[in-house]
Formats: sequence, structure tokens, C-alpha cells
Amino acid sequence: TASASGLTVTLGRDAEGEMAIEAGALVLADNGTCCIDEFDKMTKANRDGLLEAMEQQRISVAKAGIVATLPARCAIVAAANPKNGSYDLNKTVSENLNIETPILSRFDLVFILQDVADDDHDQMVSNSIMNLYRHDRKRARPAGLVDAAGGNDGGAESLERRLRYVAATQRAPLPADLVRDY
Repeated sequence: TASASGLTVTLGRDAEGEMAIEAGALVLADNGTCCIDEFDKMTKANRDGLLEAMEQQRISVAKAGIVATLPARCAIVAAANPKNGSYDLNKTVSENLNIETPILSRFDLVFILQDVADDDHDQMVSNSIMNLYRHDRKRARPAGLVDAAGGNDGGAESLERRLRYVAATQRAPLPADLVRDY
């Protein structure tokens, strides 16, 4: 998991033994985007370290005789999972993610992506993936499966070309005994 110092700044000693600032991900992402995965796994103390950066677009440090303010003008894209494995529509976003409201309120946009259980659709996707690894070139396209171009057959030629490229360049195919249907 990410730590507050890894995202903001940390102090360390340089080659001569002097204290030096080491930039974290938010400082390095100045004028860019910082992506944080598993945001829900960070401790509250580490998430609290992001409050200043998200609100003021800067990071202040005053330790070991070093006083500095570093720019952290970046967008933060964070991904988190619900604490019980599935999103409960009867709870708030904060309750579902187990993330405090002050840090959650710093995000301009919050998207909830739900995996709605659908055994038929899940089986269709699983079969399609399994067939790719089994190199079943004669497989029939499952009814209702939409290709990467967004159509049922309009992008088939492009999809076939891409699949041929992968098959030709893939050095070690995934052994069938390591792949299983879900």
C-alpha cells in the first residue's frame, strides 16, 4: 500500500550525509495525474497526509531544519473496493469504501462501478476468454457478444487481425491447465 511519505515527501540523507527532500508521487506528478490503486487499503493516517495536497495543491514540510513548500498541482485518480466485497446501495459511499468524508469530499468526481451478477453473461465472457487460450479458431461467436469495435460483426475483421497478431507474436501461451472456467 502507499504511504503518506511515498505520496507526498520524505526526508533522507544525501551522499554527503546532509538531510535532503525526496519527492513523492504527488510532487513528481506536478502538472500531471497521479493514479492510486487500492485507496481503501491505505491507513487513515496515510490518507490524511493527502488532505493538504488535494486541497491546497501543495505539500509543506518542516522537519529536521528543512522548511519547504513543494508544488503538487496534479489530478488524483484513485480506485477503491467496497469493504465487504460488494457495494451496498443502502449505505453511503463513505460507508461502503470505509473512507472518511473529509478525504472523500476532496474528489471532484466519484464513479461507482458495479459488477451486477449475471450468470449467463459471466459464462459467455468466460467461454469467450477460454476459447482464446484454447486457440479454437472455429469457435462460434456467442450470441449477443459485442466485439471491441462496438458491433456484433462490424469490427470482426479488425478483431480477427488483432487476434492473429497476438497469436503470431505470443511466445509462450498460457497452459490450459492453469486456466479454469468460473
